[in-house]
Amino acid sequence: MDKVDVKDLMKAKQLVEQMDPLEFKTQWDNRTQHYHQLDPTEQLKYIVMSIKILQAETDLTRMIQSIQERINHPESEKAVSHYLRTNLWKFLDNFRYISLVEDIPDQEKLECLELLESLTDTIIQDEELRHSCLLRLHKIIDQLRTLERDIKRRQAESHIHHLYTTLTQHLDRIIRRLEPATSHAAPPIDRHIPPAIRQVIKKYTSFSVSRFSIEKSGVLSIIQLLEEHPLSEIELHQGQLQTALISLEHQGFYNPAVRPGRNHCAYALVVLLEILKMHKGLPVLVLRILELCAYLQFPPDNADIRKELKALKGKVTDISQHKIRPIIEAVLWKKPTYLATLTHLQDVCPWGYEQVQHEDRINISYIRENVTASFNLLEAAAEGLPTRKKMIKSPLSEMVIEILGLIVNLEPSPQFLKLHSQELQKLKHTQHLATASPDSQQKLLEDQYTTYKNHIRFLHDSIEYYQGISENMESTS
Repeated sequence: MDKVDVKDLMKAKQLVEQMDPLEFKTQWDNRTQHYHQLDPTEQLKYIVMSIKILQAETDLTRMIQSIQERINHPESEKAVSHYLRTNLWKFLDNFRYISLVEDIPDQEKLECLELLESLTDTIIQDEELRHSCLLRLHKIIDQLRTLERDIKRRQAESHIHHLYTTLTQHLDRIIRRLEPATSHAAPPIDRHIPPAIRQVIKKYTSFSVSRFSIEKSGVLSIIQLLEEHPLSEIELHQGQLQTALISLEHQGFYNPAVRPGRNHCAYALVVLLEILKMHKGLPVLVLRILELCAYLQFPPDNADIRKELKALKGKVTDISQHKIRPIIEAVLWKKPTYLATLTHLQDVCPWGYEQVQHEDRINISYIRENVTASFNLLEAAAEGLPTRKKMIKSPLSEMVIEILGLIVNLEPSPQFLKLHSQELQKLKHTQHLATASPDSQQKLLEDQYTTYKNHIRFLHDSIEYYQGISENMESTS
């Protein structure tokens, strides 16, 4: 290959990084031995893929050695903890690439997870580290399940399918050790909750609320979650959990033994409502982003787009590139089929449709073209703008600010996550103390239940907020 242009290399790097796991694995598995016959773009792409895999394998080997060295350190716990705070994210991100490549021995992959499992006691002592680790582990599990489904779809059973199952089971075990939601005692729950409801509770308490984050997990992971838990199923289980919780709350007034199960049921309802919030809120967010793009590309007659762009505060346009743009681009380039599920899509962007055999069909390429042009306009507006103390109000600025608000509202509540974690740790601590009084444990259970009830009310309000926006779209369409 001749001299490589840096711009071409960066473009190839971007193409590789935009690949979903299945696409990466498929292209890597199908790489040709006749490398010299490929066009320069394809050659560059495989160079980047090779570098990523080699770097991941090299880094992982080096990190495993570093961790083992610190385990033998005189102050091993402190040394390992410090190393993990700096490097665990890289360890897990590298493992995502390692798990895709069949050339790397299975035993190496299993040894990585065995080492990680041996470190869970250290990880769990640092809340931020635990939270970060869980998010990445869920991403890896999602990736493995996607690959498993592809094997089943192609009916291509092989040793690799068995490996994915083994890795997933191992990761599930690590997650159970790291997730606080599983710390409730099973016996009282079994005694006071009907078996059918018990299964529903178990289904939702297997999740951590922190997973429902577009910022941390990515919008594609959230869409996959919604596909795996359709709205009809969520609404059915919501009714069952709400009915069960009313009954358990009533029993809990006079029977303290019911309270752990009551709290377990309340947490399951919290998780379910977080998923329901995403079901209601994500379509609104995507449509609002498309409305913003429509305003920039097809402005009303009375709008002065150049003036409005100039009046935007630099920070707002900067945030739009880092917060808003990745969401809509991930949907349009990686999961365009999601657009077909949006009820009001044609009302928001009629320009995104074309007539094919007397039928309106979504024109994805044209929508992509206009979205790219819109964010390029916003990006250009941010360049060289001084930071203003006050932003001039305009339809454009209001749209951007509303979208940022929608993104923030869809994220898990940091206050709830903090309280939830603290209360679980306190309960876990009292359960291990022989001297702990029953009254102190009951007070902790009541505090925990109050936190759950308050958050349930908050989630109901959030869901109503998104429903209100959807209904308003319907009435104005």
